[in-house]
Amino acid sequence: MQRSAVNTLNFALKSSKFRKDNGLLLHTYAFGEPAFRLDQKVVTDPELTGISIDGAPYAGFNPLTKEYMIFAKNTSVLYTVSASAPADGTVQIIQATAAAPYTTILKARF
Repeated sequence: MQRSAVNTLNFALKSSKFRKDNGLLLHTYAFGEPAFRLDQKVVTDPELTGISIDGAPYAGFNPLTKEYMIFAKNTSVLYTVSASAPADGTVQIIQATAAAPYTTILKARF
């Protein structure tokens, strides 16, 4: 039973999904390990460098946070949201409207 648990944990800790979600480098398999060979470049998730609401920096910003939900008491006044990315990244923002009172920030890095 313990060997199965150890093997399962070792597999999970080496998985690319776990490592990406936790900000770890992808596991490099050594020769002779029971795994297939896969040559891949290091892929990083795009990260924002900042978010501003009506020109003021958002104090609760964290580049590792993937989703923010900020609510306003009065939806008749819609905030203007801006975001910044590293020099090699791009940001697309869909501002809030009366029909859709939320802002969506789409980010991409090339």
